[in-house]
Amino acid sequence: MPDGGEKEAALLRVIADVVAAETGARRVPRLRRAADAGDVPGWDSLMHSRIVLALEERLHIRIDIAHTYELRNLGDLVDYLAGLSPRHD
Repeated sequence: MPDGGEKEAALLRVIADVVAAETGARRVPRLRRAADAGDVPGWDSLMHSRIVLALEERLHIRIDIAHTYELRNLGDLVDYLAGLSPRHD
């Protein structure tokens, strides 16, 4: 089982992969906890929805999209995702 730091790093990698795939970017800026959507070219409100849906699929979780709009940065997103349980459907 990964420790907290490894889990955080793994979630940031998943988010970076999803952001790259959904925005069509060849390279995504290094995503750190302090980064927010404004730091990522192409991340707008429509892209936000696509990213959330892709994260749900990739991580097998259910995300409250309304809650994600309240998060200040990727660190908050990582913390939120880390606290979710896998869905069983």
